[in-house]
Amino acid sequence: MSARGAVKDRGLLLRRVPFGNTSLVVHVLFRERGRRELMAKGAYRPKSRLSGVLDWFDELELSWTEQAAPSSRRRGTVQRNALGQVRTGALEVRRRGPTRSLAAYRAASAMTELMEVATRHGAAERAHFELLSAGYDALPPEDGPGAQTAAHAALASFELSLAGELGLFPALEQCAVCGEPAPPVRGGAAPRAAFSATLGGRLCREHAEEARARAVRVGTLPVTTLEAAARLGAAPIARALEALGPDAERLAPRVLDLTGRFLDRQLETRPKSRARFLAAPDRNRAPR
Repeated sequence: MSARGAVKDRGLLLRRVPFGNTSLVVHVLFRERGRRELMAKGAYRPKSRLSGVLDWFDELELSWTEQAAPSSRRRGTVQRNALGQVRTGALEVRRRGPTRSLAAYRAASAMTELMEVATRHGAAERAHFELLSAGYDALPPEDGPGAQTAAHAALASFELSLAGELGLFPALEQCAVCGEPAPPVRGGAAPRAAFSATLGGRLCREHAEEARARAVRVGTLPVTTLEAAARLGAAPIARALEALGPDAERLAPRVLDLTGRFLDRQLETRPKSRARFLAAPDRNRAPR
């Protein structure tokens, strides 16, 4: 097995899997070099240079060599997805907030799992690194009054930003099919608009009826939830709570329910850390 020259970059941990008694296989999202799968030999040994370094949510600076293994199919070819090997590691930014708040920990775990789904090996996607880093920083630093609301707002903002990075941002104000205005289909004190995660978001009456005729699932969402999500999507993650306004305690879980179910449909996956939240009845369901 041959090794190319060592490279160094700042990264965030996406996954770690024990390998043997003392080693780890780690999936890391690097700022400049994208996602890599690496072997951290002896990481659990007390005297290892990596001991205590490979922790969740922290920004790390790692040096590694990318390995190329001879292919068994044809002499002279290489297997490009062979694991590289971590050489050295250092802690650059310690984030203790998610370890001091259960709500922040759950939100940070969901961000990590979603980013693992969204990234590809070797693709240089610096925007993803910066988004995940900003998402962690927006979480409440400790438990207390309002911590859960702040965590919900930050996670919903992160999910909207991730959907935008993937070209999946939901239509929240105009019709997802024609781009024309999509007025409420139900008025009164609590107006509701047609919405289909399958078709990309809010729908006008014509395209909602057309979709139902084709057996596409179409529901309705409160206009207040859609408007709050639109404000959240237009604001930086650091200002997520501010974007929701004085009614954030009520709106944050509703918007998070919307973004979670939308990404659940678009990505066809549900992070384990979100399973409990999304298993509850839809928080935007129309009262009977």
